[in-house]
Amino acid sequence: MSVPFSLRDGGEPWRVISISISFTAASTPICRNPADPDLLALRVGFIAAQEKWCDDYSRATFHDWFIGRRAPGVSDHVEHILASLGKSAAPIIARAKSAEGEHLAKEATDAARKLGIFGAPTFAVGAEIFWGDDRLEDALAFAAGR
Repeated sequence: MSVPFSLRDGGEPWRVISISISFTAASTPICRNPADPDLLALRVGFIAAQEKWCDDYSRATFHDWFIGRRAPGVSDHVEHILASLGKSAAPIIARAKSAEGEHLAKEATDAARKLGIFGAPTFAVGAEIFWGDDRLEDALAFAAGR
């Protein structure tokens, strides 16, 4: 949902390029250059994961980004998504901006590093890593066979 390989590092992340190719092949427009400069959308996602509504939050965020052409971390995007899910935005955003949000981000980053994750998208089934959007089916098949 966020940009793990920052635009400030000198260019558009390869991940956005890869997604653009997939969307072009499906004749679906894409909003380029996602923005989440303070990682608010990402930190709200960590809270959503803790509270078991991350699936809905992620779907709504990506739909609004790719179809609605509203990047995750700009303007009132997070508030809009939370309202669409029936969530009270102010307390969730306050938590995301607090030390709790920082802690959740560090915890998730540390867990990803321990798994050897180095890019997005990456799918982990236990300790097994599947890297790349073309590996989703493999990850699902592996998970189903466990």
